Amino acid sequence: MEIGVKIKKIRLAKGLALKELAAKSGLTSSFLSQLENGITAPSVASLHKIADALGIKIANLFQEGEGAEFIFLRKQRNPHLLPGYPESNYEILASSVLDIKMLPLLLKLKVNEVLAADACPQGEEMLGVGLQGKLEVALEGKNFMLEQFDSIYLVKPKFTSIKNMAGDESRILWCVLRQ
Repeated sequence: MEIGVKIKKIRLAKGLALKELAAKSGLTSSFLSQLENGITAPSVASLHKIADALGIKIANLFQEGEGAEFIFLRKQRNPHLLPGYPESNYEILASSVLDIKMLPLLLKLKVNEVLAADACPQGEEMLGVGLQGKLEVALEGKNFMLEQFDSIYLVKPKFTSIKNMAGDESRILWCVLRQ
């Protein structure tokens, strides 16, 4: 994968607009656009600025995720949140910029919190494992109560809601198969 394409993929995965990356890196939007489209090549100094602005190591820009037999990631001090979802709910447990087929997500719900259908995880196939508390997973026509270490496997699920039924925060690990 070309460096510009990789930068764009990372930027979009982090939910950053081109202007936001420009402001964070001190580089112009025009230069970044040309870089992402393969029109220009970056200097090492520019790559350092871009990596810092994206919150990654410069080496990540040169790593390929495809074909790896394993990927080991340490727990992040600053969790990566899933763009487009409420900040308090989803934490990405593996880099969303790696070319991996499975996206592990940690879903956290506060007491009595309910996720509507459009905020529920989306995927062709997914596995959910209850980690803490008690959650009601409502699908079209069926409801399931997940407690600690219960699991649910779903193919093309049609969620209606996910609700915390415990007197404390509830957590579920979702492993979502991506296309």
